[in-house]
Amino acid sequence: MEDFAYSRLMNVLDAAGYTLVVATDVEQEITPGTHVTCFTYVGRVLSYVVARPEWPTDADNRLEVAFGSEAAPGESAEFRRRFGCEVREGYGSSAGGTRIVPGPDAPPNALGCPAPGMRAEIRDQDNRECPLAGFDENGLVLNGEEATGEIVAVGRGKTCEGYYRNPAAVAERLKFGGEDFWTGDLGYRDRDGYLYFAGRAADWLRVDGENFGTIPVERILGRYPAFAVAHCYGVPDPRTGSWRR
Repeated sequence: MEDFAYSRLMNVLDAAGYTLVVATDVEQEITPGTHVTCFTYVGRVLSYVVARPEWPTDADNRLEVAFGSEAAPGESAEFRRRFGCEVREGYGSSAGGTRIVPGPDAPPNALGCPAPGMRAEIRDQDNRECPLAGFDENGLVLNGEEATGEIVAVGRGKTCEGYYRNPAAVAERLKFGGEDFWTGDLGYRDRDGYLYFAGRAADWLRVDGENFGTIPVERILGRYPAFAVAHCYGVPDPRTGSWRR
């Protein structure tokens, strides 16, 4: 279970107690018979739900709030409308103990800012902090290759106890002496300090000598009404012998 989802469930337990429902898909969680009042998600779960045809019974549930990460603003708004509940996003790492939360004034698509007492930076693979992202009038990142790097939880390396029988994974997360925790997630930061998710570190795509994260590409494609869901994935390019997305 992700750190963000776990902490939200613990908050409910501390306040009033709860019954945990383990479902194979979100549709089972929100059906009236389960009496579920909140659920957690990671990834593009909401996009799959709102992509299906609207049902008259969608609002016939007891949902109050959905906690998760990586939902597009349009998907969150449509889910709120159809199911009559709040959608609250955030970002966390179960291994590194970092948490990023959006405030009421956070821009669309932003993860938010680090929670009080936490620091996060965007760094390249040489441990240098990346420059801030610049945007055009349509919200597109102008300097994606330079501004995109790995999200690093500053000073949180000691909170990671390691991965069972996987020293290689530990080395990937505790680089450069182990003081900081490298999340394995790509991101960039704007001039107001808000961080944005740009995919996993393994999700880089390289086109004409430039690196791009997959998530911003998916967001742009997702703006088109004809597209229900957009995903970037690797396919071999016979002309170059490399993998393209």
